[in-house]
Amino acid sequence: LIAVLNGLESNIYVVDMDSHEILFMNDRMKEIFGQDFTGSICWKVLKGKQTSCKNCTNHKLLASNGQPTPGDTWQEHNPITDRWMLNHDRAIRWIDGQYAKLQVATDITELKAMEEKLQQSQKMEAMGKLAGGVAHDFNNILSAIIGYAEIAISDLQENPEDLQEDLNEILSGANRAKDLVQQILYFSRKKELKKKPISIGIIVGEAVKLLRASLPSTID
Repeated sequence: LIAVLNGLESNIYVVDMDSHEILFMNDRMKEIFGQDFTGSICWKVLKGKQTSCKNCTNHKLLASNGQPTPGDTWQEHNPITDRWMLNHDRAIRWIDGQYAKLQVATDITELKAMEEKLQQSQKMEAMGKLAGGVAHDFNNILSAIIGYAEIAISDLQENPEDLQEDLNEILSGANRAKDLVQQILYFSRKKELKKKPISIGIIVGEAVKLLRASLPSTID
């Protein structure tokens, strides 16, 4: 059995579920980490942590009756090796008769990179689909800017006291255009989009001001 485990390309190790002491590491894992850590505490030498891992699966491997569960499968980025691993954990009977955790970890770093590229490709595809809607939004914003600019020119001669309000509306529309561009850039890049609450009523109110002259009086 040991020869079989040593011949596999996956990282395989057994750890005491109470003390977290490593009981066995296969040759592949020794090669990856550069030495045999048998007898050491797993979270110290394999993860470089000062305390036990928050995502430790030990409590998931034994049922309330003390019998092994089907185990747990999960993935993580290892800070020591800088690799993404898909981990399969389950409880097994060790040579002392006690249950210990067996972990079989498969390197999925290249797969994660491919997934990231695919997600980026899907983002760009979505960008193409959104182009029509974005153009529509820009047209609405530009219509407001142009409309209030024309009103401002008119008020400059006829109602100069209203000029400040007209300029504020132009600035508001320009800021909305800037925010829309920022959202597009965030979406196209590999960054998290920061969300914040906005008042829809204010935006609708501003649009209604511009449209009021062309709306039927029956529409409130």
